[in-house]
Amino acid sequence: MIDGAVQKAIGPIAEENRELRTVVEKQAALLEDKELVAVAKSDFSELGTPEEMAAVLKSMKRLNPEEREPLLRVLRKSNAGMKEVGKMLYHELGSSHSAAPGTPEAEFNAAVDERLGVIQKSSDAPKNPRIARALATTWVTEHRPELYRALVGGEQ
Repeated sequence: MIDGAVQKAIGPIAEENRELRTVVEKQAALLEDKELVAVAKSDFSELGTPEEMAAVLKSMKRLNPEEREPLLRVLRKSNAGMKEVGKMLYHELGSSHSAAPGTPEAEFNAAVDERLGVIQKSSDAPKNPRIARALATTWVTEHRPELYRALVGGEQ
């Protein structure tokens, strides 16, 4: 009789405890996911979306630290390499100095800048300035071949 009364008394408490434990576990999982997304954004932004990389990091949690650390080092190095590649792809190569006045390079650049002004004023001008400059350079090369030949030393 006492056991039944005790069971009856602690039954609702035990049920509430299970429900609270479930809530806490869900909150802990959400917090862990949020932390992994933050780490993915800061450390692995070049390798995939934060959500994709968070999933990779979460799957790596099952590994022993001795197995996980080399993989994390490789991922960090890969991310750093991708950043460098991005810098090279989106960085203008060559010197940023202006050509000396009167040189073939200066004349060619002046013609490109003039054509660029015409392109930018047109109604269908490209939004990307690099594309506009490429179009201007192509136009000058095709329509002012003497400037191009002078620039490359007579070759074409």
